Amino acid sequence: MVDLPEILNEDKQEVIHLHGNVEPYTSMIVTKEDYDEFYKEEKTVHFLNGVMSNKTLLFIGFSFKDEYFKNLYKKVYSQIKGEHFIIVPNIHSFDADELLENDLFPIGVKVDDVEKNDFVKAIKTILKELQ
Repeated sequence: MVDLPEILNEDKQEVIHLHGNVEPYTSMIVTKEDYDEFYKEEKTVHFLNGVMSNKTLLFIGFSFKDEYFKNLYKKVYSQIKGEHFIIVPNIHSFDADELLENDLFPIGVKVDDVEKNDFVKAIKTILKELQ
């Protein structure tokens, strides 16, 4: 995980791969046991507190369906607030309402085939506009 003071002292955008990277694959958090172990660590909660209170988050490639993370996000958000976003392909209004209820602003992108490069192209377009 990235060092919190390093992120907070920089005046630039940063990508945080909270659940790891493909390389090295050992950094990836994919099983329930991995999640349980990762989120029970106090440093993970402190890290999220620090980042969410000082930065705007943009979730990419994250469904926000994990109940543990949702609860942790709500807990941290209730204390520090902030404005945070999530990019979601082909979002239904019901799902958008649920995200908004969790104080997370959805950015919907219409893609024909999520499995192909359509979603990647949509994300690149959004990121280019945000710069």
